[in-house]
Amino acid sequence: MRIVAITAIATMLLAPVSYAQPPAELLLGEWHCSAPAEDLVSAGPVVYLADGTSTFDQVVTGKVEGMDVMVRVVGSGTWEIEDNGQLTDRILKAEAVEGTIGGGPLPKDVLGVFETEVVANGLSTSDFTVSASELMISDGEGGGSTCKR
Repeated sequence: MRIVAITAIATMLLAPVSYAQPPAELLLGEWHCSAPAEDLVSAGPVVYLADGTSTFDQVVTGKVEGMDVMVRVVGSGTWEIEDNGQLTDRILKAEAVEGTIGGGPLPKDVLGVFETEVVANGLSTSDFTVSASELMISDGEGGGSTCKR
């Protein structure tokens, strides 16, 4: 009995208390993000997958020329953590699935322009911090995305 107790105590003392997860592992999964940019705010889920791809379903809201605007954009992209520790995100595909301005529907050609702009401006390399429950992505100008699980 004494040998069993000594073995159990030795095992507990030698076992590591916890393993720190690398940022890439902490990043994986679904996040609910909000990112203000000038007069607009983008909010919704972003999913980071282990194969280096991502998906998003964001609703952009705000004012354009004094009118309330809303555009829902879904899409996909890639992500990687660079050697310098920064997060690089690249949007490869974006589809504006619906939108309104001033209470009326946005025309399909305007939605198409929005899609083109999202992809054209969809490359970012940013400083970031991540824990099990919070992700902060800096825009380099004192703002950025705040994400929660």
